[in-house]
Amino acid sequence: MGDLVLLIVSTILFLGVMYLIRGLVLWYYQITKRVELMEETNNLLRKLLEKE
Repeated sequence: MGDLVLLIVSTILFLGVMYLIRGLVLWYYQITKRVELMEETNNLLRKLLEKE
């Protein structure tokens, strides 16, 4: 029973650390901002195409 609890706690801790590292990497490379800018660019291009 103790081994199972240790495994579950270790897994949850590992996933939490990975989630934090993911957030730091996304922040450092500003990936989320780039995606937002690309989506905005796509929307503006669609509007231009609709006008033609």
